Amino acid sequence: GTSDPVDLDLYVPNGEWRKVLHQLVHDYGYTVDPDPLDNAYSRVTGIYHVVRYCRGACVVDLVVSMTDDSVVPIINFHSTLIMNYMSGTNIVCAYPDLTFNRRGLVNSRRLILSELDYDIISPLIKYRRRGFDLAVTLEEWEEYGKHVCGSDPNCPGTTRSFNDSHTFTVNLGSILDLVDSPRSRVVDTLIAWTLCSV
Repeated sequence: GTSDPVDLDLYVPNGEWRKVLHQLVHDYGYTVDPDPLDNAYSRVTGIYHVVRYCRGACVVDLVVSMTDDSVVPIINFHSTLIMNYMSGTNIVCAYPDLTFNRRGLVNSRRLILSELDYDIISPLIKYRRRGFDLAVTLEEWEEYGKHVCGSDPNCPGTTRSFNDSHTFTVNLGSILDLVDSPRSRVVDTLIAWTLCSV
């Protein structure tokens, strides 16, 4: 089927954004929003450029990665709650044990870099109001008090990857029978990250 989004963020590799721009404008009738963005993205590491496109009430923010991997900005977001994405091949959640239980770790690396400015605090407040429990360390939740730092997949000091066994991945190709053999754990990025060594 098709989708006509009302508010969509499209993350694209640095070398591909002009192709996506062309499609949005020429194939789908979007125009560049003349109003500047509120700089919500400007402090997110990994983002090169953001342009807002509009068509009626529909808004698309074209978010251009600093690299040829469109997922790089996601690992730099404010918390694990939004370290998720959907591509043409996969639905991916980096921290399913936390996210599916309405919990999220604050990306403490971002807190250190941001000096606690509004761009970081505002989204955290929004998620708290929506009923999510946010923490800076796993020890803030009793069941994680004795976790193995650097080994527990939810620990901020553990190096993670979208290809590791702790990531929740739904392969759309296997669901839609578009491929002969399902790719159960392979996602379309090779990046790895550590939230912070705390």
